[in-house]
Amino acid sequence: MTPDQLKSITVRIAPPLVPEVSVAGIPHPQTFESFRAQHHDIIGVATPYWVVAWPGGQGLARFLLDMPHHVSRRRVVDLGCGNGLVAIAAAMAGARSVLAVDDDPNALVCARHNARLNKVDVETARADLRSFVPDPGDVICAGDLWYDQATGRLATASLARLQSAHSPVLFCDAGRSYRPRSNVTCLKTYDLPISTEFESSSQLSVRICTLSSPGIHSMNTRHVPHV
Repeated sequence: MTPDQLKSITVRIAPPLVPEVSVAGIPHPQTFESFRAQHHDIIGVATPYWVVAWPGGQGLARFLLDMPHHVSRRRVVDLGCGNGLVAIAAAMAGARSVLAVDDDPNALVCARHNARLNKVDVETARADLRSFVPDPGDVICAGDLWYDQATGRLATASLARLQSAHSPVLFCDAGRSYRPRSNVTCLKTYDLPISTEFESSSQLSVRICTLSSPGIHSMNTRHVPHV
């Protein structure tokens, strides 16, 4: 997907919890599935998670804007960035530099587009949760990564690995079944309106959390280039 193709199939929206940020979204009245089906020739077979401002991303973005001291003058990594909402919020909150990481190249196209919409600088890198290695002292942010069992377990193990390597970890607990449940400290709770297309109710409470003790280590990691 090219930036021009992205612009041709999306509209500019403001997520409810972070209305000061603009991102590319699904045109009304399309649903997620109809968007995916209509534009499969552009977006390919990968699920376009990047076209939705998920509750976890909104919650963590709101937290960074409300509590900028967590990222101000720090290098920040938005792991599993999707549309780059958390990365953009980190840049707006005064981060020294921001890196948005995802294994879907379309997500990186979207993250760069959204960064330009908001007039902030965000670098991108293509990597998965297993392979990414941050620079020492990077603040690791993760939004809504616990949407299925396999990804959730990998996300939890990866965050524990990064935290044990002395990278501060901030993540959003949006109540997913496979979210981290041990060694977690809650920093803030937000309530936000959500679409019943994806959730069972129209209101959701999300918790901004950090890992509170060293986690496990993972093998077979490598540094990845910025793109």
